[in-house]
Amino acid sequence: MTFGGLTGEHGTLTECSPNHRSLPTVLLVEDEEDCRWLWRVLLDGDERFGTVSEAGSSREALELMMRDYFDIVITDVGMPGQWGLDLLDILGSRHPMPIVVATSACIDVAPLALDRGASAFWTKVESVSTDMSQHLWTLWRQQGPGHGCQRTALPGPRT
Repeated sequence: MTFGGLTGEHGTLTECSPNHRSLPTVLLVEDEEDCRWLWRVLLDGDERFGTVSEAGSSREALELMMRDYFDIVITDVGMPGQWGLDLLDILGSRHPMPIVVATSACIDVAPLALDRGASAFWTKVESVSTDMSQHLWTLWRQQGPGHGCQRTALPGPRT
């Protein structure tokens, strides 16, 4: 079955922070391992954030999101075989939607990511050359933790 370019079985995404954790959890979705590692180093040392998890693809991210809720998702927009934009479409159907930061080497895709519900867009250079953790914390404080607890089925195949 295909979900906007993503293939897999129907599933259910976890929709809330178990026990309403006080520290936001983060999911890094990036096909470049070095970039994921650098983002993790920047966030792991910041006591304002809880668990930082990683996915090397949109498919892997969806599998993780079926098991746990992530308050913040940082996703690459252009990954081979699986578009981060498709992941944004799926996340847009969630209530509450996590805070999503889209990244790309190219600024030209920023309007597409923002139109699909990204809270912010950073180029990859910006994500590592600025105070990434402070920017994420500001987004978290502005948009606040999600309220309520639901599970939402993944959308059916797109035609």
